[in-house]
Amino acid sequence: TYIQHRLELEFYNADFLNTLKNSRNKQAQSNPKRIIIDPGHGGRLNGASWYDLQEKTVNLDLANRVARLLKAAGYNAVMTRTGDVDVSLEQRAEYSMANAGDIFVSIHHNASPAPSKILLDTIHGVETYSFNAQELFDQLTPDHFWFINTTSARKKDIALIKKHLQQQVDASLKLAQTIQTAMLQNVQPAPRDNGVKAAHFRVLLLSTSSIPAILVEVGYLSNEQESKLLADMNYRQQLAQAICTGITGFLAKKVK
Repeated sequence: TYIQHRLELEFYNADFLNTLKNSRNKQAQSNPKRIIIDPGHGGRLNGASWYDLQEKTVNLDLANRVARLLKAAGYNAVMTRTGDVDVSLEQRAEYSMANAGDIFVSIHHNASPAPSKILLDTIHGVETYSFNAQELFDQLTPDHFWFINTTSARKKDIALIKKHLQQQVDASLKLAQTIQTAMLQNVQPAPRDNGVKAAHFRVLLLSTSSIPAILVEVGYLSNEQESKLLADMNYRQQLAQAICTGITGFLAKKVK
């Protein structure tokens, strides 16, 4: 089930758009890439809680580690929250846009609803999500958009919007693949590969419209053995380094 969102778009003349493009290109050359790091949950939203680990707390710790590594590598890392506070999904996406983010990475820890410990102990591993918008694209009509400075939505306008969104979706998938691979190759003991998956997480829907956005689940708190690893600071630092490696690898390829 999709929640319909209106996309507010302004149409300007070609001269203005060229000026804006040149300005952004100069800004990109003079400033380091800005990565939005989003520690999932926070405040009243605890997330999963297993084996004395609370998801909102470990999300924030891991996110801080990733941000420090990115800053040390010369990137501009910006956090959607730096403390135990409530941040809505809309606020996370708006914060990303307000801070002119180049990519958006949401960090989470997983948990299984399996009804028995025997089953819980079989479910573990890492997985990374990007937003698959194809089903949504298939449903788009001019009625889904509010166009500013023009009286009606033209077919070529809708086609242009779809092209832009598809570019972000494609880039998000590549980012997810790069981070997933980096976790598998750079963390010991190596986690199980649960793959790169398409999902309709609302924070990805809101963020992918403007920049590449992914959500990473770094392991299952509900698995006793994996939970012990996730509580280990050395293992957590390996995860942070792997996520950082994935991000910088993606950005390096994007520049080329």
